[in-house]
Parts: sequence; C-alpha cells; structure tokens
Amino acid sequence: MNRFLRWGLWISVVLGVLAFGSIAGYAWVNDSGHTGWDPFTCLFLFVPMVLCGVVGIALRRRFQGAVRASVCALIVGLAGITLIVVLDQSNQLVQYERWIRRGMP
Repeated sequence: MNRFLRWGLWISVVLGVLAFGSIAGYAWVNDSGHTGWDPFTCLFLFVPMVLCGVVGIALRRRFQGAVRASVCALIVGLAGITLIVVLDQSNQLVQYERWIRRGMP
C-alpha cells in the first residue's frame, strides 16, 4: 500500500508540474488575455493534489515512505492553484465569457 501511494503521488506531482508549465506557457504566448478554455478546470487536478498532500503529511507515521511525495504534491498543488487565481485576477488568462462580463475590449 505504501509503494502504491508513493507512486501515485509522484505521478500526480509530475502531471501537476506538466499542467503548471503548460498553463504558464500558454499564458506567456497568449497576447489577447482571453481564451475559450476555462483555466479553472485545472482545479480538478490541483485541489485533489493539495488534499492528498495534506492527508499524506497528516498520516506520515503510517505511510513513512510517502512523506516526501506528499510534501511535493502539496507544494505543486498550491502553486497550481495560485497560478490560476493570479492569472485570472490579473486578467492575463481569462475565459472569454468572463472577459466580456468584466468589460474588457
């Protein structure tokens, strides 16, 4: 069980880093500031990572081999959530309908 949990956490960390890089790269090359894709859909990846990281850290005595992966999952999950919120609040990457509601040109 410990090995399965550890590998699952590491796989989610890798997917989170790839998603983080993809979102940041897309925001970098997107000059318009809006997109047809809703960036908040990535919260379905980042929020469970944060929850699994917190649970892994809380149960560190039971799953000793998964502590490092849990901390990494927590950090990547929080960084992903922060990236999405910052990009939205700074109007750098906003879904088009939300962009129109905000009165952007």
